[in-house]
Amino acid sequence: MDTSSNASKTQCITFGGRNPQSCLRLDSVVLQWTVRLKYLGVFFCSNSCHVDIQTAVGKFHGSFNNVLSVLGKGGNELTAV
Repeated sequence: MDTSSNASKTQCITFGGRNPQSCLRLDSVVLQWTVRLKYLGVFFCSNSCHVDIQTAVGKFHGSFNNVLSVLGKGGNELTAV
């Protein structure tokens, strides 16, 4: 039977409660509980439904600074846009 799930990459997270004491299994592999889960590039935190965007903001600043360094001082604003 072909499954599209990869048990080694699968994690469990709870929102609004504590993690259950019992373990979950997928293809006889015990799934790990986590407090922070990445889904489509966004990090979700357990028990608070808080979305952590610090990683995305850091990547944005890094890319923006890279563009500014290529333009140099006195660069044309229209070129930057």
